[in-house]
Amino acid sequence: MDINTFKPRILEILRQADLDKVSTKSVRQQLQTESNISLNDYKKELKSLIEECYDFVSNEKEQQEASSSSSSEDEAPIVAKKAKTTTTSNKKVTTPKKKATTVKKTATKKEKAPKRPRKPQDPAQKEKNPFTRTWILSPELAAVTGEKALSRPSVVKHLWIYIKANNLQDPAKKTHIFCDEKLQKIFKGETYLSGFTMNKYIGAHLVGPAAVPDENGQLITSTTGVGEPHPQEA
Repeated sequence: MDINTFKPRILEILRQADLDKVSTKSVRQQLQTESNISLNDYKKELKSLIEECYDFVSNEKEQQEASSSSSSEDEAPIVAKKAKTTTTSNKKVTTPKKKATTVKKTATKKEKAPKRPRKPQDPAQKEKNPFTRTWILSPELAAVTGEKALSRPSVVKHLWIYIKANNLQDPAKKTHIFCDEKLQKIFKGETYLSGFTMNKYIGAHLVGPAAVPDENGQLITSTTGVGEPHPQEA
């Protein structure tokens, strides 16, 4: 079986999911239910594919936010200029003053239903999930993010913060970035690449879990050191 045939559906599932709560197991179970095929023999391959898709979707969301932020900055001067012109025009036009009348509004706005507070996630359960767990970062990735340990989504977020702060996003093609010396150490010497291509390099720089739950569900600091990759469970 070619596991890659599931890729479009995995991407669709992840785009609709809460990335803070989704797990490889839940995605795999959904695929199994929909396809009516036993996927137990493909756990390892599916896990790698789901993680790749997860990084892609996380990066996709960060890129959309980055592009949206850039667009807002580009449009701001135009909006300001437009507002200034309107204000100037309004000053030139004089209209006879009318007596102010107070009108009570009878219509009442529908009150928005209060948002339900998110149920806090069990830290031990969070660290069991390879998507949400905190990972020890390689020295190269730590040098860019400024952190020694982060979750996968936070790694992507910190990479984009670094890219924007150092003006490394291609202004003509916002989905692509220029790599400085620090980024080249992460992306194997690449000098220019698509933001989506970053995903395939991230996994190699997640050295091991920063903490692991013991048999009682209590978190203990991982003894996995930098340069000693921790085996990721299926």
